[in-house]
Amino acid sequence: MIVIYKSFSALKTMMILYMYKILRSYSIELKSYQKFAKGFSLTMHGKKSKLELNKCSARANLLLRVENGKLHIGKHVTFNNNCSINCLNNIFIGDNVMFGENVLIYDHNHCFNKKNLLIREQGITLGNVSIGNNCWIGSNSVILMNVEIGDNVIIGAGSVVTKSVPSNCVAFGNPCKSNKIK
Repeated sequence: MIVIYKSFSALKTMMILYMYKILRSYSIELKSYQKFAKGFSLTMHGKKSKLELNKCSARANLLLRVENGKLHIGKHVTFNNNCSINCLNNIFIGDNVMFGENVLIYDHNHCFNKKNLLIREQGITLGNVSIGNNCWIGSNSVILMNVEIGDNVIIGAGSVVTKSVPSNCVAFGNPCKSNKIK
């Protein structure tokens, strides 16, 4: 397992990630510089875990968790304060995506259909999340498993995204509903 809870310069962050890649055989691909502010946290667990970062930056308290999954973050992606990405299967974030504060992304969910078992004992279901290029995800939004967000999409603040959103849309609400950009 790899866990980082510090604020590092881009060079120091890259050196630490490469050290874990070499020592622990994690698949970590850094295509260019990364800029992370105070409170950056990365947790990787499992030999299937893969992380790809391409020129992204984050303000305070970005949490990335990859457990036997693949997390791809494209070029020029910006995370505002307190964003959290939890990847147990597959999350893809395209290029030039902006995240507002407190955005949460999950590619999995707990099973809960057996009344005689505790929820924590019922396991999880895995899915995928894909966010296209040139998107803006508003503050306090939640993106759940099996969602595909197309290119040029704006997700309004406070939205809960449970279904896919086509390209060139503004989507908002709980549950999130899409409106084409004219």
